[in-house]
Amino acid sequence: MLSFNIKANVAKTYSHCYGCGLCTLVCPVWHQSRDVLCTPHGHAKAMQSGGEINVEGLFNCILCGACEPVCPENINLMQMILELRQNVTNNNANPDCKSLSDKNHSNQNKNMSHKILLLADKALLEHTTLLDQTLKVLNTSSSSSVGQAQDNGCDITQALQSGFEISPQRLEEFLNSVKSAKKLIVSDCLLKRALQQWLPSMKIISLGYLLSSRPGVQNKLGATDLYIIECRSYNADFERMVAHYNQLKQRSGCQLNLDLQRLAMPTGSIIYEAKPEFPSDKIKFDAGKQAQWILQGLSIERIIVESVADGIAMAKVTNKPIVQLAELLSNES
Repeated sequence: MLSFNIKANVAKTYSHCYGCGLCTLVCPVWHQSRDVLCTPHGHAKAMQSGGEINVEGLFNCILCGACEPVCPENINLMQMILELRQNVTNNNANPDCKSLSDKNHSNQNKNMSHKILLLADKALLEHTTLLDQTLKVLNTSSSSSVGQAQDNGCDITQALQSGFEISPQRLEEFLNSVKSAKKLIVSDCLLKRALQQWLPSMKIISLGYLLSSRPGVQNKLGATDLYIIECRSYNADFERMVAHYNQLKQRSGCQLNLDLQRLAMPTGSIIYEAKPEFPSDKIKFDAGKQAQWILQGLSIERIIVESVADGIAMAKVTNKPIVQLAELLSNES
């Protein structure tokens, strides 16, 4: 069986952790649980001492990536977590659950007519009207036709999150369906990370960053708008994203607290959809608390989100209008 090559290009490992605790201080799960066993720091120290990984803590991680930019040793902490999950799943799971594959995608040859493909995540795929609006917005400014990928790799993302192996046939099928494109637009950052390893010469960009880069965005935002970034993408490309969103905030006047939002991830609990056998009473993360944290003390009229899943989470804790970025731009001339 072929698994995600989590070890590739990792210069430093858990052995380089000297226990500074910075990753703990920015961990959303630690802020709610105060349990260091849920943090990269805890896992690294357990392995350094020859101890066993706390499986409950390992699967409580929401894979937001806030820990990576602050690590002074530049350890690839996300890959460390994913590798540990893979090891646990391979060693302990029911043999029938060790491999995850999707149904065959008989229409994948339709991708060939598009030079740019959108790989939508599960939440966006389930909101077809919004998906259509997103494609319309992407095509208004692109010199090349942007098409929806016939194989969006949602099962691939699920396997990566859970530590399940991906069969060689499934991975080959997925990569063959997208590798003829010149550019991929991906709405799930975990899948984007993997694609950058699997297809290193491919130009891959996150959907939230691309839409927020549209020239007219700042003209459609104002001081009473709260802008919610997609945290995984932000943390994965921290230095560039800081400059990008600071500029967006300054030009539009919208309310956007980057230091808070990179820690307060309202859709963090969505991770457990990929690990249904993980007992719900063991989950130490409440996405609603994160959403309320973001809203605390603000006077706003509406909320602008990059991620559909973020919008769903925010709607559970506020009556303010929630607008997805593609909806905001859908009437752009």
